Amino acid sequence: MKNILIPSILFILINCQQNTTNCARFHEGKFKTVDPKNGTTYITRKGDIQTEVNNDIGYSVRLKIKWENDCKYTPSLIETN
Repeated sequence: MKNILIPSILFILINCQQNTTNCARFHEGKFKTVDPKNGTTYITRKGDIQTEVNNDIGYSVRLKIKWENDCKYTPSLIETN
C-alpha cells in the first residue's frame, strides 16, 4: 500500500505544479485567437497598449491595459477603426 501511495502523491503534486499558468508571459507580445463565427483576431500588446485587428469582420481597436495582477487586466477603449 505504501509503495502505491507515495508515487501517487508525487504524481499529483508534480501535475498540480505544472498546471499553474504563467500569465506574465502574455503581458507583451503578439497573439492570435481564432473563432469559427468571428474569424481570426490578431492581438499585439506592448507596455500598457493593446491593439486588436480582425480583417474577417472588419474592425480594429486600441486599448489601454491596466493589469490588476499577473492574470487579470482591465481594458479601456482608446480608439476604433
